[in-house]
Amino acid sequence: MFFTSQDYEQSRRRSPTNCFVGVIYDLKDIYDLKDMTGSKMTLDLKPFFLASQPQRQKIVLLILILILIGLLASCTNSVPLSRTAPSDLGPVSVVETSRDRPNLQRRIQLIEQYVTFKRNYKALEYNLMYQNNSGFPPGPSDWDIQILAVVPSSEVEEWIPEDVEVSEQQPPQWVNTIPGNIPTEGLREWYIQSGKAVGIDREHSIIACRYSTL
Repeated sequence: MFFTSQDYEQSRRRSPTNCFVGVIYDLKDIYDLKDMTGSKMTLDLKPFFLASQPQRQKIVLLILILILIGLLASCTNSVPLSRTAPSDLGPVSVVETSRDRPNLQRRIQLIEQYVTFKRNYKALEYNLMYQNNSGFPPGPSDWDIQILAVVPSSEVEEWIPEDVEVSEQQPPQWVNTIPGNIPTEGLREWYIQSGKAVGIDREHSIIACRYSTL
């Protein structure tokens, strides 16, 4: 929308005390600019300064919202893509099995990025799926972490969740999908609760556990 000089002068006379009108009085009515391609652009400030106060407030609010959306989008795009380094928004998304990392120490380093505890391992196999949904718009993340490990016999008790009754049963099917050669036949002692399952073979110090939102 464009205003003629006559429109502008009439508005200024109607609102002589308006601070925005006072500012525009000392400024050029129309500014000639060039965009990034060198093409000429015209910036007319009259519609903003001649608008009523509620209209100006709405315009300013809209501009602030657009700036905020731009900043959020920029932060989202800056999340690192490395699968092995967590970001400020949580661990990055990953789908991986222990076949991808032959080295035990590297396996441990990866798993510790996606669980809330640290343990000692003699052997470690896993299926790992983590979907980081902290982008824009943000949402709760999803995960399915399946671990099969040989641990020091003195640390078996550390794996047992508190206030969960033990049950004797065969290993569930997901245990058989974990790669590697750790035997699973002796996993008969199970502690199961919502989103978490832990199986124990005390004789061989073998642990199977699953943390899942699925």
